[in-house]
Amino acid sequence: MALAQPGSNAHLMAGKAEAERKRTALRMDIMEGITPWTDYLRAAAEDPQLRNQSLVQIISCDPHIGYDKARSIVNDAFKTLYPNIRQTPKRITVGWVVSQWASGRRFEALLDAVHDTRKVAFHDGFPFTYGKAYN
Repeated sequence: MALAQPGSNAHLMAGKAEAERKRTALRMDIMEGITPWTDYLRAAAEDPQLRNQSLVQIISCDPHIGYDKARSIVNDAFKTLYPNIRQTPKRITVGWVVSQWASGRRFEALLDAVHDTRKVAFHDGFPFTYGKAYN
């Protein structure tokens, strides 16, 4: 007799446990600096079990990016795509980024938010001064 018949609760719970193990293993690799967080998105594009994960949580697993910076990145990506919507949804998932309906636009906006050249640190007093005044 099989322990878990297909379609039974035990079978479904085993599938959820396997998905959680995959997500945890990938998050640990990101935290340890073994893989970048973009590899999680690449894996989620092919494995639907990885898509129901908070995008902020995945980005903030990176040791060089904190929670506030990750939240800012996701907010900037959302505002790039939808400038007329004033409030960013509380939970944006990895599935939202890798959705085939987006045709890569959401992923591109996310990468733009990470590498936004407009956020370069300027001199003190910018934009009200042109730098130090020399006589």
